[in-house]
Amino acid sequence: MFGMWGEFDVSDDSCPHWGEPFQRDDCTRMGVRQYSARLWDVPADTTWEAACAAKSANVLGQSFAAPTRCVNKGAFGMWGEFDVADSSCPNWGAPFQRDACRGSGLRQFSARLWDMPPGVTWEAACAGTSATVEGQFFATPTRCVNKGAFGMWGEFDVPDATCNRPYWGTTQDDGCTHYGTRQYSARLWDTGTLSWEAACAATGATVAGQVFAAPTRCVNKGAFGMWGEFDVA
Repeated sequence: MFGMWGEFDVSDDSCPHWGEPFQRDDCTRMGVRQYSARLWDVPADTTWEAACAAKSANVLGQSFAAPTRCVNKGAFGMWGEFDVADSSCPNWGAPFQRDACRGSGLRQFSARLWDMPPGVTWEAACAGTSATVEGQFFATPTRCVNKGAFGMWGEFDVPDATCNRPYWGTTQDDGCTHYGTRQYSARLWDTGTLSWEAACAATGATVAGQVFAAPTRCVNKGAFGMWGEFDVA
């Protein structure tokens, strides 16, 4: 009733084939990320395992003669996992934060480290991850700081001409302090790694035409910063 049929075996690369696109999974180790895909159209005369082990793939331009791993997921099919070179394992969150001056001519920039592979300590991952900050290449951070629940951070000391030395903000006239003397004051900025007191005592100024090697007084105002007071004749 249905007649005679002819069957023709034709060479076809899609028997079997990987589902696309490949899933972008987690980092598996430093510089390597896993991508995966399900294997479809496995011939009836071939086991899933044999079909998977013999099936090549091209993942992000990288050729694989076979998957790095074949994983039988039962009702969810046979999957191939491919370990692909990926410089984002791990990676610095962008953009880098512009922090305070760290010392003469240096400013700190910082970022959190993401996508750390399993089996690698935060400290090792941080120390092994390079960065380019403000055009300067760092093979490793200047400092690695473990912030607990806030993650691992890398701190990078970058040359910055605005951090050459502490400087006084706008000078304000505070009025007469005693006969023949007027007080002027200003806040001290960019103290870097120096203590406020040391930076204040070492920072001169010219106030109302009078040269001071250091303030007459240094006053620590807590959240309002370090201030220098200058008694001008």
